[in-house]
Amino acid sequence: MYEQLYNLLETNEFEIEEADPSVLWGGLLSLNEKMHREQPAKLLAECLDLVGGALDSQDPLPIDHFAYYIGEYRNDKAVFDWIEFMYREMEEERIRSLDYGPSYIVPLHYGTQGWWLSIGLNDGTAVELFACKQFGPWLRYPKAKRLSLMSHPAYRVGSKEDVFRFVDRYRGTEGYEILKLTEEDSVGHTYGHIRNNRTNRVVEIVYSSSN
Repeated sequence: MYEQLYNLLETNEFEIEEADPSVLWGGLLSLNEKMHREQPAKLLAECLDLVGGALDSQDPLPIDHFAYYIGEYRNDKAVFDWIEFMYREMEEERIRSLDYGPSYIVPLHYGTQGWWLSIGLNDGTAVELFACKQFGPWLRYPKAKRLSLMSHPAYRVGSKEDVFRFVDRYRGTEGYEILKLTEEDSVGHTYGHIRNNRTNRVVEIVYSSSN
């Protein structure tokens, strides 16, 4: 996931102003199809070096979605251009839904601003995209680290209590940090983001009341 995404972004030096949205989006869709064929349990173990068992059940967690970093922007207009592109994709019925907004995690943890886009695909899956502003300490991180911190798999669990249980396994554990834990947002999602500080990999655990 990370190496192939790095190669996609390196074509435009990680600057989304320099990227053709249709070309990059096509590459991301190909990568997303590949990632859904990967073994979810293997990816989860690689990201988190699992502590104990994630849940009482030993069944592998299913993928809810993948999140991909698309690079840095100098001006918000570059993000708005991506949003307009996605609206055109929806008008042409190539995607089924689009939500977006400013990032909470990026300014809190990384000293810059950012945006997220959540895109519902026609096959029933979803993709999230993240972009960060070219500002401050964020740019001191190597490109590979920036990509790793913002790109992540999200795993679906069966209840919001499962989200809390999973996150609590890592709370206070050396080498891990809980970036954000949200209970029942405006659309009924409960989710937590966990960062492995040894690998700079992030995992999201999510429960949707609509599942």
